[in-house]
Amino acid sequence: MKKFSVLLKKILYNSKHVSALVFALCFVFLAASCSVFSGIEANPDGADNTLPLDPRDGIGYISSANLYYRFSDTDFLIPYSADIEFTSNERPEYAILRELLSRTHSDSVYTTAIPREVEVVDMAESGNVLFVTLNAAFLNDELYSGRDERRIAVCQIVNTLTEYRNTPVQILIDRSENSMGERVSYTDLGFESQYDLSTDYAAPFTFTKSIVTTPEVILKHSVECLKAGYYDKAAHFFVSNTKKRNITADDLMKFNSLCTVQSLEVISVDTGFNSADVLCKIITVNADSEEYVFEGKITMSAFDSLYKVVYESFMDCAGGVG
Repeated sequence: MKKFSVLLKKILYNSKHVSALVFALCFVFLAASCSVFSGIEANPDGADNTLPLDPRDGIGYISSANLYYRFSDTDFLIPYSADIEFTSNERPEYAILRELLSRTHSDSVYTTAIPREVEVVDMAESGNVLFVTLNAAFLNDELYSGRDERRIAVCQIVNTLTEYRNTPVQILIDRSENSMGERVSYTDLGFESQYDLSTDYAAPFTFTKSIVTTPEVILKHSVECLKAGYYDKAAHFFVSNTKKRNITADDLMKFNSLCTVQSLEVISVDTGFNSADVLCKIITVNADSEEYVFEGKITMSAFDSLYKVVYESFMDCAGGVG
């Protein structure tokens, strides 16, 4: 009995030390936790001490979007699918517009009416309208070759943004260079207006389908280039289905020496998944000044957003002189 009493005393003595050790460890852990959490506590004065982020930082993903360019030197637009880096710290519409303003093409098919001096000052959304503020260079007449240039530039911006997201776009201009956008008139933006100048303020714009290229537009433009002798430019719009090479300016020059297209009338267009058949009537004059009228279908093949005239089909419809 005496031995059991001694053993019980030892157990109780050791238990006290173990409890004390456990209590001490818990206290140390609690103190460390408080120190860590106090280190991320918000500033009591509400000051924002975070470092500003560069738009190029934190790339979230890369995706494609259609950028609308001017089709050659026409008044029409043509979409171009581009891979764009979207970041987590800026609006995707801002990234798309920045790409449209900065991207250049060596291909004369994709041109732009937007002067390189134009910059995006601000972009914000309110009431389901996207407000885009551009710098004053957008209204500088010296940067455009004509009044229609600015209208085409507006359509490039609006069609690019509204195709990505179906939200009307209000164009504002930072005229005072204080980062504050001002509404401008339809006339300022190159559009015809029926309003008095005192009330001629441009409303939000939506996607303009009538200005986008179609197989008919491209066919007519390629024939106009051919008639004018712009063989290098016309060669961009022709493709061969049988020849193992691209159609060149020399090919078109040879055709024009044998047969000159006087006029082209489009009767109907049947557009498929990656091609289009254009029923048309072509009047040509041969080297002996003899006039011929041909009616038939010209096949056009789609290359991304650009339809190209199949050279052999065009030759057949023009009398088979090629």
